[in-house]
Amino acid sequence: MNEIVIRAFEMSDWEDIAELWLSPNCHWGTLQMPYPSRDDIKKKLENPHPGIYRLVATVNENKKVVGMASLHTNQGRRAHVAGLGMLVRDDYQHQGIGSRLS
Repeated sequence: MNEIVIRAFEMSDWEDIAELWLSPNCHWGTLQMPYPSRDDIKKKLENPHPGIYRLVATVNENKKVVGMASLHTNQGRRAHVAGLGMLVRDDYQHQGIGSRLS
């Protein structure tokens, strides 16, 4: 069984996140068209909107990021509403990573 570690996102994770975000099954579920470039993903991660909190999941000794969850909070009249986004690498799905991130 793989050891799953959940921790806060760090900017040094961006390349693993870009690979994850651009994988066919993960991107399909985002409803974003067209595919973002790696630079677009890096910029989005470098400059998050206020109220975005990110966690990543790593597996085993290589500590490669295989999943990410983002909580998107709102302000003002919609402060009681939040969104949750989640990505898990295709080859790591059905191993409990999404459950651990949520």
